Amino acid sequence: MATIDEVWATATLCALARILVAHEAPPRRLGPAVRAHDVEHGTLYAPTILAYLDANSDVAAASLRLSVHPNTVRYRLARAQEIFGFDLSDPDERLVLWLWLWLWLWLWLRLRLGDRLGW
Repeated sequence: MATIDEVWATATLCALARILVAHEAPPRRLGPAVRAHDVEHGTLYAPTILAYLDANSDVAAASLRLSVHPNTVRYRLARAQEIFGFDLSDPDERLVLWLWLWLWLWLWLRLRLGDRLGW
């Protein structure tokens, strides 16, 4: 058992995910587009973007998480921005992209592993 004060961030993100799933996706549908591109082309843009966002925009920390050279992270981020037309220097775009990428990862895991994990 936990109080809402102890789990407010998780509870807020879960509520937001329910809202996003219940409504039409934002017009640009960046999260799903990036993940679909990765599957179709064998690229790693989604995990690179997530590592970068999770590392608070620190390329060196993201490269350590991914076990790749920092220039690889820079290249992938630049290519992803070119392909999908978003701007990681814009804090609002970073937030929306982060939310969509995590939401689609969560949905994919539920579909892929739900039966095995009893979800």
